[in-house]
Amino acid sequence: MGSHTLETDLYYSHSYISFGKGQNLFLRTIMPKRNASHIVSIVHGLGEHSGRYVTFGSYLATNQIGVYTLDLPGHGMSYGKRGHIKSFNELIEAVDMCIDKATQESNNTPILLGHSLGGVIASIYALKYENKLKALVLSAPAFRIRVKVPTYLRLIAVVTSHLAPALTLSNNIDPGALSHDPDIAKAYTSDPLVHDRISVRLYNEWMRASEVAISSAHNLSLPILLIQGDEDPLVDPSGGKLFYERCSSKLKDAKVYASMFHEPLNEVDKQQVYLDILTWIKNL
Repeated sequence: MGSHTLETDLYYSHSYISFGKGQNLFLRTIMPKRNASHIVSIVHGLGEHSGRYVTFGSYLATNQIGVYTLDLPGHGMSYGKRGHIKSFNELIEAVDMCIDKATQESNNTPILLGHSLGGVIASIYALKYENKLKALVLSAPAFRIRVKVPTYLRLIAVVTSHLAPALTLSNNIDPGALSHDPDIAKAYTSDPLVHDRISVRLYNEWMRASEVAISSAHNLSLPILLIQGDEDPLVDPSGGKLFYERCSSKLKDAKVYASMFHEPLNEVDKQQVYLDILTWIKNL
């Protein structure tokens, strides 16, 4: 079951795809009327959802690049307790379903773009399924975080990791740290599909996956583009830099944007970021 809307030269649709045992993943697509020259699959970050990428996705589609993006388990309109996962592999396999669907429907090998936690997910996915991708784009990948986790919460995470892994706590994301554009913070705060939850298991799996990604980065040879704001209050850019430097890719580029916060795609000067990504993709 799905919904379709045709606006000007773009074709918007959404549907649910079965993830087994009554679990459904919400999938959103934005396509140009004519055949897309490339396909980009977007993996969102912690607490958000695919709807926050419609503006960027529409820009890509206007430039003949089709977009597939899903709400991760525990997020948006997909199944699951908010901010909780059974394992990191649950996220990887959800992305795999999106990639397979995009490949089958478009007859094109997708480019995978991941933001923040989505950047970690995209990196692990690329290491596991490199043959299914054309390239990898990482936006502020959250291999290392700057958000201070109080000592007592770290202790809770250790104690409850086996006893109560589904226990959720606040993710401590400050909406004002996302962008210099105040409207972004307002929209984030008022968005009913945005949540502030993170479970003990998701936190532990995320930290573990980050270390695995960095230690295994030398095995990745896909073309890679890294974009980061140099004033990101939430993510330490050194993690993304280290992953990028260790990749064996022959084609790789990094863009560090002066004075930008955590979401370059939602910054005041986002049009330059959009153009840089578009140009890089078109030159693949």
